[in-house]
Amino acid sequence: MVQLQGIAFVMGFAPVATAGILVGLGFVFGSLRVDEDAEIEGLDLSEHSESAYGLAGAPWRRRCSRRVGRSR
Repeated sequence: MVQLQGIAFVMGFAPVATAGILVGLGFVFGSLRVDEDAEIEGLDLSEHSESAYGLAGAPWRRRCSRRVGRSR
């Protein structure tokens, strides 16, 4: 029975604690998301000005950009 009580506590506590942490981070840092252009460009390039694994100019990347209405 003690195990079930522990499970019930954690099932209630974890979402509340996670929501509290996210709200706190939102107050400290503002928005927790990047804008849509930064998502499309890629976080390595938009946030750090670097390219992971040298794939920034890969052909599949241009194809994906066209699919969402962006042109290069």
